[in-house]
Amino acid sequence: PRGMRFVKIKDHTNCDLCIQTELHNIPFGFNTKDNCLQISIPKNSKIYTCVKHVENLIKEQTFKNSTEYLRKSKFPKNEIDELFISNVKTSENFDPLFKLSFNKYTCVYKDDEETIIEPENILKQSKGKFILMPLYIWGSASNYGIKWIVKQMIYHDNVNLNNVKPMFI
Repeated sequence: PRGMRFVKIKDHTNCDLCIQTELHNIPFGFNTKDNCLQISIPKNSKIYTCVKHVENLIKEQTFKNSTEYLRKSKFPKNEIDELFISNVKTSENFDPLFKLSFNKYTCVYKDDEETIIEPENILKQSKGKFILMPLYIWGSASNYGIKWIVKQMIYHDNVNLNNVKPMFI
């Protein structure tokens, strides 16, 4: 779209930033229309804290670099916060949901096996462990946000997870 801007996200050593999660609920399964899924992340979880920290860092950088990121002159800090679209959606009655995108390089492993499955086979009410990456900051004429993608995933479709072995993805 006209005015859209993309800025790559790197860590302090100019490498891609990756985050490994614990086991999380996947309440709705894979959304083939948007090529994404949502995971449940309790507010007291490490991933929730980490994602919110990354979002706050991005807001700070956007405030400092609004001309480059949003192609607009300096904004007041409160406007930068208001324009930000988070991938984390909160609700009074449920844990927050974190929207994650998949791309053609995303690799999904079934359970702790080395079997690779297609994301379309991820069912609702399942679980997964993820390696996530904030790929870039996107910006439009009216708002901006972070594109989060799944790099790798270990998928568990069964409800009895007592025998799941810990495994680095």
